[in-house]
Amino acid sequence: MEKKVKIQIVRQESNMVGDTVCIIPMVKALKKKYPDSYLALVYGWSHYEVPYQKIIPELDEVLFYDNSSLKSKIKLLIELRKKKFDIGIVPSTVKISANSHIINFLSGAKKRIGVKSIDGKKNKTHFLLNIKSDFDWNKKLIHQMQRGLDIVRQIRCDMSEEEIKNIHHNISEPEKIFAEEFFKKHFPDKSRLIIGFHSGAGKIENKWGYENFAELIEIIYKKYNSYILVTTGVTDKKTTNQLTEILDKKNIPYVVLCENTGNFIAVIKRISLYITNDTGSMHLAWLSGVRIISLFLQSNFYKWKPLSDGCKSVVSSSENINEIKVSEVFKIVKEMIVK
Repeated sequence: MEKKVKIQIVRQESNMVGDTVCIIPMVKALKKKYPDSYLALVYGWSHYEVPYQKIIPELDEVLFYDNSSLKSKIKLLIELRKKKFDIGIVPSTVKISANSHIINFLSGAKKRIGVKSIDGKKNKTHFLLNIKSDFDWNKKLIHQMQRGLDIVRQIRCDMSEEEIKNIHHNISEPEKIFAEEFFKKHFPDKSRLIIGFHSGAGKIENKWGYENFAELIEIIYKKYNSYILVTTGVTDKKTTNQLTEILDKKNIPYVVLCENTGNFIAVIKRISLYITNDTGSMHLAWLSGVRIISLFLQSNFYKWKPLSDGCKSVVSSSENINEIKVSEVFKIVKEMIVK
């Protein structure tokens, strides 16, 4: 009987929703070559709880790297060594983490895969890897998903662009039921458009002003008499409240949907269009296959844009996202609604 390959992905930093969604192609490429493999994610602290196995169901296990004490670190390393990993991957696609490389090395993984340098910046812990390459990701404007694939291409794991575009979240039966009831309650008229908006973002610089969203919503509501869906995540409460206060004053009806990975995707999948900042909800929406208009800083666009033919982006001309005009976004809305 052939031995099951054991693979660990060590990502002690950069563990938020968007980062997690962007390693899905890498994970699927691994599973494509090693379909019966055991796959574990070793992750560190993030600003909020991320449902890793919900986002990446191919993961057999997730292990938390608790950096709070020497005892907790030793406990994790003992657990990792017991598993006897064949392959250990450090996907330094966002930043290089020395801790991730040390964990990967001390775990005893036989093949240790990662980056030697990024755009000429040397990975000071690359000596802990035995399969590594130099990458010019920023110089060549390489997307985060392709960066993850570049890492595992070193061991002949890959996915085509078409395969990436066809990645979707498999909606469970409870999630389908939730979406069905949600639509019956809030959007009973099937002839009306349903437009979703997400005004929050994990990073302040990625936030297109809530006043801009309010103005855009008013224009769309008056022109199309559409249902308005406002989505919000765990870190977006203040921005969402500011937006809905304006909508209340303008007497524009809306429904708020709090982000819960599976239920959120099941609902978003069925709406007409989703307009969002560059944030985790944008990436989850991409998994649903919905048409998206995403708002980007110039420097972030090539790295994080949704990779789908049904997605359009409006990009700022500088590092001030509020240089994007409401009229620019509405122009794209009209084009996408006509289609």
